[in-house]
Amino acid sequence: MVARERTRRRFAWLACGLAQLVLASPLQLFAQTNGEPAESARQDSAPAIVSPIGTPPLQATRVEAVQPIPSTELPDPPPDLQQIIERGNVRWLTGGPPRETPDSFPASLSLAGETRFKFRYRYDSHARWSYERPSAGQPPTVLLRIRFRSVKLHVSHEVWLKHVPAAEKFWEDPLVRHECDHVRISSMPAIEQQFLDSVKAMKTVHVPLADVAGTDGRVSDREVQRWIDRRMDEALERTTDYVRIRYRELDRLTQHGRLPIPEDRGLIEISPGAPLNR
Repeated sequence: MVARERTRRRFAWLACGLAQLVLASPLQLFAQTNGEPAESARQDSAPAIVSPIGTPPLQATRVEAVQPIPSTELPDPPPDLQQIIERGNVRWLTGGPPRETPDSFPASLSLAGETRFKFRYRYDSHARWSYERPSAGQPPTVLLRIRFRSVKLHVSHEVWLKHVPAAEKFWEDPLVRHECDHVRISSMPAIEQQFLDSVKAMKTVHVPLADVAGTDGRVSDREVQRWIDRRMDEALERTTDYVRIRYRELDRLTQHGRLPIPEDRGLIEISPGAPLNR
């Protein structure tokens, strides 16, 4: 049995593409790469409350180009929202159209808010492998042992508002509070733990030699790293899919922020280790 090892420090990320998260509307992903093998991009957004066209909130303002809402123009958020905003790294925007108008909205309604979350990860790993003796008639396999020295998931949000509520009423506005509920879901510590648990499952794995072999048919450092990168991307995709499901459920239960969250629904807080696929 021949064993090899490889140390690799990886600063890869998966940012989210555009996906409308509305019941009965298709998810759409737009991936983009910059030519480097370990980098890819994806965004996700969740439409929130809808309001009749032509009836913006009283004392609200509207601009035509997308621009940030300066935090200096807003009062300090209440304590229950302050923690969510800081943990979720929230940037508030207004102006211009939403990323995409969901086809499922009635013609008499327009999109008034949208939450877009972005996940990034970075990790430092050390990989060892050994050739395994294949069974008769079976393809050769390799035993990979991967030690992750560090793994970190970062999240950030952009919250777009069609109309900006008056500053003195900003944090009391139902739409703003609904968007903060979206942020609360995707920035929960349990979400990061879901991702970390998926990564930890890769510590010891048996893989076909063909999956990590170079052109000479032997294990390649580069192909091992590519295999790890693919598994990391898949782990993040599962976590992202889970957040999408939670976003949709929030909008379904609250009718996009028009109703309070039912008290008997464990939507906002979930326990670490809860299964991703439901």
